[in-house]
Amino acid sequence: MIEHLLTDLRRVSSARLQLDAPTVADAPALHEIYRDPLVWTHCPRSRRTSAEQTVTMLQSWIADWDRDGLGQWMVRRSGDAFGVCRSGTHGR
Repeated sequence: MIEHLLTDLRRVSSARLQLDAPTVADAPALHEIYRDPLVWTHCPRSRRTSAEQTVTMLQSWIADWDRDGLGQWMVRRSGDAFGVCRSGTHGR
């Protein structure tokens, strides 16, 4: 059977990085990333200029995890969030 392949992917870690499903507590760190115009030089439409835009996006990510068991991860090093990455059913 495939049961041994099934796992909770809300937290995945390696020796250097930790990937966590986002929580509402991630809103300030996520907004720091998404409001920075330098981060979005090559994709300016993805930039979030207000905290409200970021919170709305974050709520949709949390809903993805609740619905699908996969979604956007917060990337952390030494406990500090510094990026995001995605798994799952994007564009569903």
